[in-house]
Amino acid sequence: MPGRSLAPGRHPKPFTRGGLQAGYQALICTTRTKQGANYLVVGPDPWEGSPLAIAWRAAQLREPAPNLPVAKYYRFIVSARNIGDEPIRLKDGYIVSSTDASRIPIFLSVPNEQPFSIDDANPVPPHAEMFFTANFPEGTSEPTLLREWGSFSAVIEYDNKQEKRQFERGWVVQQLAGNDPAAQPHVSKKK
Repeated sequence: MPGRSLAPGRHPKPFTRGGLQAGYQALICTTRTKQGANYLVVGPDPWEGSPLAIAWRAAQLREPAPNLPVAKYYRFIVSARNIGDEPIRLKDGYIVSSTDASRIPIFLSVPNEQPFSIDDANPVPPHAEMFFTANFPEGTSEPTLLREWGSFSAVIEYDNKQEKRQFERGWVVQQLAGNDPAAQPHVSKKK
């Protein structure tokens, strides 16, 4: 509705008229961060779950920029927020390999802080945003990542609930290709 704002963490109702497919929303999210970032989400609402809403569909598998003086490792990242009106207490978080059931802990990332253990987190206040991150072992090669972590589940436990999402091999391969600029459509110089 023009001229009407939504409370933080609230979602607009789907459009009832217009060109959007049933069940889809156009959602403009503005987030004030140190960098002043804003973002636009078009398509299905990425937030799933309540009161802990996790943007599973926007999850990423990243690697640090190749020119940085840090060891090469891959990182799983997903954003989340408390959309409820009460604080929630995070209990545990991890990713678990579908190949051999190995686990890697998930850490909590918030602005102006280094990632820290979920055990060290105070209750999450209403409307607070955060990132969950898991670092694969340092020096893990792409073939090793595909062999040992080609399919995995991400699990977040809080209060008396558990949020779990399976990430299949196709998603992992797609994310790895997205990390390689040469694998993406691009303009090249004539030879």
